[in-house]
Amino acid sequence: MARLLFVLNGILPGSGLLIGGRLGWGLALLLPTIPLIAVEVAGFALLAGPFAQRVLEIAWAIHAGLALLAIGLDVFFTRRAHIDPQRVRELHREACRRWLQARTPESLALALTAARAVVAAAPEESGAWRFLARVAGDAGDSLLARRAESRADAIDLR
Repeated sequence: MARLLFVLNGILPGSGLLIGGRLGWGLALLLPTIPLIAVEVAGFALLAGPFAQRVLEIAWAIHAGLALLAIGLDVFFTRRAHIDPQRVRELHREACRRWLQARTPESLALALTAARAVVAAAPEESGAWRFLARVAGDAGDSLLARRAESRADAIDLR
């Protein structure tokens, strides 16, 4: 599937990102590509004179740039999604231990730091974000708790 999305992003920049669930990036790259394709098709049909040739060259260059950007973003998102389950379990165990034993504001701050480490190790896991929301709520950081909860909801919607 990843190879197919890679090819789709090369041919029609942004389409592979759309299929892969990256709506914002996919649309941002796909919308300018559609008029470019129209210009390229019209350029082939009206290939008369140096002006049409120059417009066609510029359209090809922009299309290639968008394709490279789409492929680069696809590679970035796929590499970023790699999670080491053993490391996440260790961090989660430590964060839970700190959170359950927290009695003072200082120990809650340490638990919050540990919960952030869990999120850093598994940024695409909604459970890690929900855990951060719980710990942040207990630590009194309601803004972070709301942001973490909304991030978890966004991940669940994908």
